[in-house]
Amino acid sequence: MRNSVWRLVLILSVAAGTLAASGLYQVTDLGTLGGAASYATGINSSGQVSGVSQISGGTLEHAFLYSGGVMQDLGTLGGTQSQAWAIDASGEVVGGSYLANTDYHAFVDSGGVMQDLGLLGESEALGVNGAGQVVGDMCTGACDAFLYSGGVTSDLGNLGGSASAIGVNDLGQVVGQSYLPGYTAYHAFLYSGGVMQDLGTLGGTNSVARGINDSGQIVGWSDLPGDTVVHAFLYSGGVMYDLGAPAGSSSYAYAINSSGAVVGYMTPPLGFGNLEAFLYSGGVMQDLDNLVPPGWGVYQAWSINDRGQIVGYGHGGHAVLLTPENAGVPEPSGLVLLASGLVGLLAVRRRRGDPIGRREPGVGGRGGIRTPDPGVANAVLSQLSYTPTLGKF
Repeated sequence: MRNSVWRLVLILSVAAGTLAASGLYQVTDLGTLGGAASYATGINSSGQVSGVSQISGGTLEHAFLYSGGVMQDLGTLGGTQSQAWAIDASGEVVGGSYLANTDYHAFVDSGGVMQDLGLLGESEALGVNGAGQVVGDMCTGACDAFLYSGGVTSDLGNLGGSASAIGVNDLGQVVGQSYLPGYTAYHAFLYSGGVMQDLGTLGGTNSVARGINDSGQIVGWSDLPGDTVVHAFLYSGGVMYDLGAPAGSSSYAYAINSSGAVVGYMTPPLGFGNLEAFLYSGGVMQDLDNLVPPGWGVYQAWSINDRGQIVGYGHGGHAVLLTPENAGVPEPSGLVLLASGLVGLLAVRRRRGDPIGRREPGVGGRGGIRTPDPGVANAVLSQLSYTPTLGKF
């Protein structure tokens, strides 16, 4: 019996490797608006994509909407640059744009028309839900998180210092980050029922919440004790779970869909090499490079929809769209988990699967909250004159 189980474990492991090597995702290079580089930041259930691209003739960047195989330049609010950070179910895109006077304002673009939300001070829209509720930050000196709904703006406040709202689910629950009093640390927060809750950390100083699904599961990242390593987390049922990272690496979770699949990226060990995008599903974190056809490199995954489509940036410095090839074929993660479970039956100690940044992308490039910089020299990032950060404080 023991030999039979081990034989099955070996078969499942080989099958998982074969599936991964064959490529479980089709990859679409979304191109650019004429410049050298682009990256995708959001995707809705229809497969429409938001993002940022360099335009022709220089290093300036514009927000884009990719739909029906065409990348559309959304323009600006009169200034030189704009960035799109999220897209809702109807194809409305939210982000931030410079004005002619160089101020930076949150916008909603609907049908190719970019509308200034008209918030106080400088502002940026970072997330939007299926009901069209928009979240972000607005700054008049310090910054507060906001929720914009039906033409009305609600100030969500902060945890004692400047704050940014980054994600919102269809129940109106909002996640983000806020400095604590004294500005010595910033923490992930959940805003629900009119109350902003500090989600704490994984033992380090800082944390960021980036995405939330309709089940209330939250993803982001946190410093570990000592503040030299950052790990992706999943917050569920009042507990922050460490999703881990390979030795010498940090990991950052950006988005979670209704099935609980998480995407993000990890830094290379010791900071040498490219960033690597990951998919965390079924308790296993997988390098997306192992799930796409040979020759493709996926450096960062920013968003995942409920169909399992993933967007980010990758090979060639372009925005990429990953679409599952065979919805009915078991993912390698499922096979690996089954194999691991069988090993567990034999009372063999299972080694935890190696779960898979740079500064956190997200807000108008105006400084602000940043994750610990891994010091990665990445050719893709160096092509972008604008390095987005999170929080313009």
